[in-house]
Amino acid sequence: MAILAIPHEMKENQFMPKSYLRKGISASFLIQIAALVIGFGSSWLLAKLIGAEGYGVYTYVFSWVTLLSGIAWLGFDDLLIRDVAIYRSKKRLNLLKGLLQTALVATAIAAILLTLLAYLGIELLSYFQTFTGFSFDISFLTDSSKKQALLIAFAAILPMTLMLILQFALVGAKEIVKAQIAEKLFKPITFLLAVLGIYYCSNREITAIEVVEANVVVIFAGCLVAYFFFHQKLLVPYRSMKAEYQQKVWWAAAVGFALVNTLNLVYIKADVVMLGTIAGAESVGVYSIASKFSELLRFFLAIVYLVVSPMIADMWAAGKLEELQVLATRSARGVLVLALPMVVVFWFLGEWILGFYGVEFRAGYRALLILSLGQLFNLACGIGANLLLMTGHERATFWGLLLSTVVNLFFNALLIPSMGMNGAAIATVLGVVVWNVILLILVWRKLGIDASVLGLKK
Repeated sequence: MAILAIPHEMKENQFMPKSYLRKGISASFLIQIAALVIGFGSSWLLAKLIGAEGYGVYTYVFSWVTLLSGIAWLGFDDLLIRDVAIYRSKKRLNLLKGLLQTALVATAIAAILLTLLAYLGIELLSYFQTFTGFSFDISFLTDSSKKQALLIAFAAILPMTLMLILQFALVGAKEIVKAQIAEKLFKPITFLLAVLGIYYCSNREITAIEVVEANVVVIFAGCLVAYFFFHQKLLVPYRSMKAEYQQKVWWAAAVGFALVNTLNLVYIKADVVMLGTIAGAESVGVYSIASKFSELLRFFLAIVYLVVSPMIADMWAAGKLEELQVLATRSARGVLVLALPMVVVFWFLGEWILGFYGVEFRAGYRALLILSLGQLFNLACGIGANLLLMTGHERATFWGLLLSTVVNLFFNALLIPSMGMNGAAIATVLGVVVWNVILLILVWRKLGIDASVLGLKK
């Protein structure tokens, strides 16, 4: 009789985490698979249509867009994932509305300012180089067409920023499928169709600049799609509700997230940006394809990150440390087992696979192997970053990430001039090792959790 006395809502919520995890991972898996197929198809098509150098230009300029738009998030990306989940679970919907308004306004202003600064920075560097006679080798400033591609791409900073901020809010609301549609499905499909359309309408000729222009337009459209779902799920239900604000609390947390995320973006994009600046477009094109294949190893980890982030926030708020340990251990072991067969394939067939993109792309084989080993180490260390960020320990990660970023930048600058893309790959792996070791230590000390595949208990 006691079981019958439990309200239906309580019974439903009791089993919600398992149901949510299962459904979220299944749906995300399908979306990520579709996005992977489309993404690799687009990369192969671009490599064939515009060659290694053209693909390098495209990759380089949008690496800058990704970096600058990530800085414009101001830390509200992780804050939205964490606090939207908490406010919804605790029914603090007035604060939820206030947080959403604050995040959108702040990130839009930041994106506009960064766009203006990016344009101004390019012009100042060009002016300095022209009128002082001081010659410095920045390959994407000395070539007018590559400079033009960079200037066009900067127009995508604002819509890219907003599209992903809207996505993070939807993830926090546990709308996992709707959160991914704009970035993972709509944008790559529309971009692929746009490139094919330009190619066939221009007598089977297409340039890197046309590809950049097409992607900028598609990113604007993707932002509108993301806003449609955001409006439907997070604006309309709370339209009549009065917003409340905790600006000091939010900005204090956002600053910590922003410091970590900005360093993380520099850490992630340092190899491509520095390789393109020092070695030129063709090296970037070849390296980017090798890097893209190595990132396949993170495929399952990306799904886990997306789905478990709001769960971590919920479990931490409820004091469920044992459940967090189980979640962390199973996540690390699962993604590592799934990734190992890919490394074997890359080891024996990597050069042959890269050759599908063109003969010049086979030069990225060694970089692919180096990066793959680094990714394996990363997977074995688990979801430490998410555990810290979703439990309010974002500031604790800052100094560790700073150290690993410095290591990454230092070895990129040291090794790229003499070793090219292989030097960039080694520098990236060294940064990965330093960062993950620090993460494991921090998670163990702050949470008493072993985030690695070992799953040790304190």
